Amino acid sequence: MSTRGLLAGAFLTATLITGAIAAPAAIAAPAPSDPAAAAPAAAAPVPVTSITCDGDTYKCTAKLQFGDGKWVATWGVTVSHP
Repeated sequence: MSTRGLLAGAFLTATLITGAIAAPAAIAAPAPSDPAAAAPAAAAPVPVTSITCDGDTYKCTAKLQFGDGKWVATWGVTVSHP
């Protein structure tokens, strides 16, 4: 199987198992008007509408069902064979 196929399969499987990606706290909760009342917010799961991984650049992108629907999560990956 190609590296691209391995990447896509691994991340698609992980996404199907979890069903969501956690949004950063800054996105998940609006900032309170009183800074003294600010407390760390837990990240809420955000549904993933699609996911793609590029085996040439080793970067993955997930489209998120959040806000205006234009939010994406991107990350780099390392692929190795022990």
